[in-house]
Formats: sequence, C-alpha cells, structure tokens
Amino acid sequence: MTATAYAGVYDGSSHAATVTAAGSAKLYYSTSTKLTYSNYKSRGTTTKPTRRSVGTTTVYYIAVPTSGTINSSDVTTGSTTITILDRLSTPTLSSLTNSSSGVTVKWKKVAGASGYYIYRNGSKLKTITSGSTVSYTDTGAKNGTKYQYKIYAYSGSIKSYASSTKTIYYVSAVSISSLKNSSTKTMTVKWGKNSKATGYQIQYSTSSGFSSSKTVAVSGASKVSKVISSLTKYKTYYVRVRAYKTVSGTTYYSAWSSTKSVKISK
Repeated sequence: MTATAYAGVYDGSSHAATVTAAGSAKLYYSTSTKLTYSNYKSRGTTTKPTRRSVGTTTVYYIAVPTSGTINSSDVTTGSTTITILDRLSTPTLSSLTNSSSGVTVKWKKVAGASGYYIYRNGSKLKTITSGSTVSYTDTGAKNGTKYQYKIYAYSGSIKSYASSTKTIYYVSAVSISSLKNSSTKTMTVKWGKNSKATGYQIQYSTSSGFSSSKTVAVSGASKVSKVISSLTKYKTYYVRVRAYKTVSGTTYYSAWSSTKSVKISK
C-alpha cells in the first residue's frame, strides 16, 4: 500500500492525495477521525476527499480486503495530507561549492514547487523543471571569475520571492603531475598551475580516506611543487591538492585533485 501527500499552490481546482491499496482491497476515507477495523463502516466513506481552498486537510484511510473472512489484522490503516498554499515559500540557498566541472548550487526543497529558476549575476541561468531537484552545477563558470547566485521557486505562473544571494569565485581544480619519494623520508609533489589562484593546499595522510591528515599551504600561483619531509619510512602516503583564491579576506577553494599515493622506501 502506498500514500503520497499533495502540496500545491492555490489554483481554483480541487486536489486529492494519492492512496493505492494492494490487490483488490477497498479503500475507505475520513477527514475527521482515524479509521479502524471497528469504525470504518460507520465513520468512513469510499469517496476520496479533496481540497480546493488554502489550508491542510488530513486524510485518514483504511484498506479492507473484499474477499474471505476479515479480521482486524487484515486491514491496513494510515494517513496523508492535502495542502493548498496561498503562495510558495522563499527558497533557501544552502551552498555554493567549486566542483571539478563548475559551481555546484544547492538549495532546500520548497513544498508545492514544480521547479526552480536559477539566476546568476542578475540573469536567469537555468530553469529546473522538477520540484524535487535541489542542486545544479553551472558548467559555464570561468576560472577566477566572481559569480552571484539566487533561486526562485515556481508553480505554473506563480513565482516565489528570491532566495538570499550568495557569492563565489570559481576556482578550477588542478592535477598532480608528479609524486615521488625524492630523498630520505621525503616526498616531492608537483601539480599543474592555476594562473588565477592565490595559492594551493596540499593534503596528505597514511589513510586513503584522509583521516588524521596534514595540510600544507603554498602561496603564489606560480609555485607548483612542494617538498614534504619528516615522513615515516615504509609507509604509503596519499596526497591531493587544491587551489585557492583569497578576495577581501574570504578564501574560495577549488575541488580537490584526484588522489595519488607514494610509498616512502628511502
């Protein structure tokens, strides 16, 4: 048995929740009391409840088998809701993060929304056509460029107020080009240059999941190698690198590079 609540913006039409019984069981409904084996005949109806006005209706239901001897253990009960909204809630823009392919925008789901509009720097960037979708990656973002994003929810012709605006600088990811045990208890890491970066972070650990990791910062876009010493002989180290850009005291990070590993044999 399945039940799906309905939530939508007022449009002058009546709407119902979706309840589906297993097999040939018969459904009874009530909007005033919970239905049980002992009261469904007197308090329930086979007419599916609907709602047209703004507000919420709780729908109680019971599925009763239509054949054989019926006992209280044979019925299935539950409840769902029909919600009609006077307007859509304002979306919450949760986060902006730099991924390997662009800026990933995430927001919280809005009840009753059939989709979302994503705006970048004041212009509509993308129309999301599902109310359940809560993330989008802007693959058109350019390295080192400042972007401001906001979200609107919509249902038909109804549009919510805009979310708060968040700002990010897109910072492209870099790749590790070389990782070597260069001398005694030492490794040398080299990576590709990001000309728009302020610097880089190197993270290393003896765990592939980077638990108990250490992080080293390298300042300057042109500095693309680092010697790390005082390592433990015969241990394998896992290494990843990311670029960062600092603007007016705020630091924006790229996605991490793919992980590479090296065994310290010297």
